[in-house]
Amino acid sequence: IPRALDIDDLTKAGTLKTEAGAEIIVEVSKDQKQIRLLNANIMLPKEVAQNGILYPLDAILEPTKTTAAAA
Repeated sequence: IPRALDIDDLTKAGTLKTEAGAEIIVEVSKDQKQIRLLNANIMLPKEVAQNGILYPLDAILEPTKTTAAAA
């Protein structure tokens, strides 16, 4: 993702575009306590770094076949 996104940005995003051009669907629960990216849940707390925000995930995000073929 080309810029730092806080939790509010993620809950409003709908989709995110990676540097490779792939789109990742952002799913947010109705109570906004759970956020999913593809097959992974975002876990808190986050880590703020000099070059962005790191969110731990409970699964590995893998590129889709169409994304891998385009790269």
